[in-house]
Amino acid sequence: MHVDLEEGEVLLLEDQALIAIYVEELLEQEGCGPIVTVTSCADALAWLVDHHPRLAVIETRVQDGDSTEIAEILTQRRIPFIVHTSRTKEAGDTGPDVPQVVRLWLSKPCPPEDFLDAIRACRTAVA
Repeated sequence: MHVDLEEGEVLLLEDQALIAIYVEELLEQEGCGPIVTVTSCADALAWLVDHHPRLAVIETRVQDGDSTEIAEILTQRRIPFIVHTSRTKEAGDTGPDVPQVVRLWLSKPCPPEDFLDAIRACRTAVA
């Protein structure tokens, strides 16, 4: 099944405004969008009730807690996602192994090239 990241919404869960703007710019540079930016897990969960993004970028911890539930929903729906966080990666942080779901981990700060490569990897995996 071909999934076109240019034609689907992108969920961005990030509570730091400057980082959100930076990530939005990188996503737009790669032709992804429209981008829906939320700052809390509650807002992300509410949005996911009626939406199925083509790609997501999530912080592991935002103002209202841990984003594990968001990652689990994305994994269950086989939506590729990028974890963009200042936390150190630990075993199990990207959820269970599920075939054909991309979960990439990028530590903040990361070079823009690494972020763009991660977006491309998600695009390739779902194409």
